[in-house]
Amino acid sequence: MQAFLESLVPWGYQVLHSIQSWAHPWLDAFFLVLTRLGDAEGYLLLLPVMYWCVDAHAGRRISLGVLHVLLLNTVIKLYVAIPRPDPANIRVIGYAKGFSFPSGHAQGVMTLAAYLGRHIRKPWFWFTLAVLTLSIGFSRLYLAVHFPQDILGGWLLALLGLALLWTLEAPLSSWLSRQPLLLQLALCFPLPLFVYFAFHHPSRVPAAAAVLGFGLGIALERRFVRFSSDGPLHHRALRYLAVLPLGLIVFGLKLLLPDSDLSRLFRYTLAATFGTFLAPWFFLRLGIASKESPPAH
Repeated sequence: MQAFLESLVPWGYQVLHSIQSWAHPWLDAFFLVLTRLGDAEGYLLLLPVMYWCVDAHAGRRISLGVLHVLLLNTVIKLYVAIPRPDPANIRVIGYAKGFSFPSGHAQGVMTLAAYLGRHIRKPWFWFTLAVLTLSIGFSRLYLAVHFPQDILGGWLLALLGLALLWTLEAPLSSWLSRQPLLLQLALCFPLPLFVYFAFHHPSRVPAAAAVLGFGLGIALERRFVRFSSDGPLHHRALRYLAVLPLGLIVFGLKLLLPDSDLSRLFRYTLAATFGTFLAPWFFLRLGIASKESPPAH
């Protein structure tokens, strides 16, 4: 695969040069802003809205899908190891770290859009999601932080990942819910820790840690909290304020802890566990949320 992708690099530069032939400072600014929607900060702001404020059940499924797809993206990136466009060959407008194929923005945004479209089945909403998915993918080309094959590969892998997730989601969820808590917690570790120890690049840490923290948090929340996102609008708005301590865990602790893989693993695992378990637990204690209704028999 690496040889094939490397053979596409000259074609990729041709496409990037064609796109940038009509570059303009206003377009530079527009695409720099638009592409931020696919950054980690975008997920940090959006996923809690779904889980805490709109629909906790859908929020759990969406977060599960997005985080695992992004972990897959990280593994493929590190395995294939295709460099990003070289500033010596093209005007690189944006800033991006790590390797190029496949595009995490393309793969993650398409996954998120598919889950949201599955939840909100409105034609106008689907059209908006399609435009955003295509626009954010195109922004990565305009900014010259990805080749076109990276975007196409990201979209294709998103579709394959969604097909796998949606096939396994119901039976795995049903099986896991019947297992003892200790087994549920133990099963959260193998995949993230494999990625952490199998690769030695800083980019592996956030996705691996987020998947680990999400799994631990959901297992604990399902056993001890069983949080419902229902409630009056002002309660939902108050819950969203918890995004502030969530941001402090991710970015504030960065200033206090040494810059190492282990500290990043701790920060992102803690942030995901806070978002899925600790924040809902606090919502119930503060009286701005309630437990979900027991299933009808």
